[in-house]
Amino acid sequence: IGTTIQPRFFDSPTFGSRYIEHAKEIDSSISAIEGDKKLIKKIANKQDLLSIALFDLWMGNEDRSHNNYNLLLRSDPEYVFMPIDHERCFNGNSVTAERGFVILTEDETLLNTELASLIFRNFKGLPELVDEIAANYYLWVADCEKSLENAINAMPDQWGIQKEDRIALLKSTLFHQAWIDECKITFEDYATRFLKP
Repeated sequence: IGTTIQPRFFDSPTFGSRYIEHAKEIDSSISAIEGDKKLIKKIANKQDLLSIALFDLWMGNEDRSHNNYNLLLRSDPEYVFMPIDHERCFNGNSVTAERGFVILTEDETLLNTELASLIFRNFKGLPELVDEIAANYYLWVADCEKSLENAINAMPDQWGIQKEDRIALLKSTLFHQAWIDECKITFEDYATRFLKP
């Protein structure tokens, strides 16, 4: 098994991700994309980079930035971005009822990366797209809140999560209106400053 995966890791229920064929992780150099303008045109879900960046703000995901994109580019049947590795959400799992969430800094957002600049360079309709995503954001948050209790209650009891406490914590922090609004405002600010259409 090697040194990174140990049998004891499977003493309680685990889950894994399906292997995705025809996918390559985007590394910090992004040279393959940068050198192929035809490839950029073939990416079908460019707008998803904006949605992912907003999701990261809301979820306090501190691990997707210019140092670590945590994105796959799948090439079958079309080129699409796929986000991976959300382990550092909830500000690295440090959110408490007293402290709440802390907004991602300019260096911790996907919007302030070479990749985002490359994808949205000369992108027509960028301001309108940012507005559309910001407007849909409230609908997405509402859908997530409706699913919260079912998602938490589906977690295996063996994980030792105090489910009622976790639901209460998320309702008072993740779904607090002031936090939701702060993320939207920050998203619009970062998109305006860092992405040049």
